[in-house]
Amino acid sequence: MTLQQLGYQYLEEEQKIREKIRQLRELLGQEKDRDLEMRIQDLYTTAINLRSTGEYLVNYYESGDKTDVA
Repeated sequence: MTLQQLGYQYLEEEQKIREKIRQLRELLGQEKDRDLEMRIQDLYTTAINLRSTGEYLVNYYESGDKTDVA
């Protein structure tokens, strides 16, 4: 598996997480639940991390600076 392929997997997972967030927001609209709000926030953080890592991996070989490898 290449870094680019791995990056695309991260981006696919990010989309799945965002779909779950949409579903949970619908539930939240029906009832006020602090635990659900926290779960959504955690998923949002996960989605952001997946996206940034995925984009980094997809574009890794196109970047000229390889000194900052996380």
